[in-house]
This record gives sequence, C-alpha cells and structure tokens, in this order.
Amino acid sequence: MYTTAQINAIVFIPIGTGFVSFVASGALIVMILFFSRIKLSAACRRIIFGLCVYDIFLSLSSTVSTAPIPVNQGLYGASGNIATCDAQG
Repeated sequence: MYTTAQINAIVFIPIGTGFVSFVASGALIVMILFFSRIKLSAACRRIIFGLCVYDIFLSLSSTVSTAPIPVNQGLYGASGNIATCDAQG
C-alpha cells in the first residue's frame, strides 16, 4: 500500500500544479485579449486562446483534487458527495 508521504504527494501536487496552470492560462488569455495589437485575428492566436480556455477548466478540476470525491471512499482530503463527484467527471 502507499505510504503517508506518497498519499500526500498524490493529493497535494495536483493542487499546486493545477493552480500554476490556471494562473498561466489566465495570463495568456489576458495578454491575447488586452495587450496584443492583433488580438484574435491570427489563426495561431485563436488556437492558443482556445487551448487556454480548455486548460482553465482542466486546471480547476485538478486544483480541487480530491475534494469532490465522496467522503466514504476513504481517500485523504475527500469531502464531497456523489453529485460533486459526478460534476467533476
């Protein structure tokens, strides 16, 4: 079975990396929409913008980590129910 350190890594590393990814994608969206002269007129900007929007949602689900998992599953940090688990995917 997993050690306590391994369980902590499984639970807490996605929280940190998800948060960093969320901030970076948000920063790219802001730079494209507000600080760029060409905004979304170039195809590569539209592709990057779409990927950033997708990554925001993916990062949010990674940031909440084990919180939406039902409490009775026995996983560290689980504090949700069946509905929150289904909502996260």
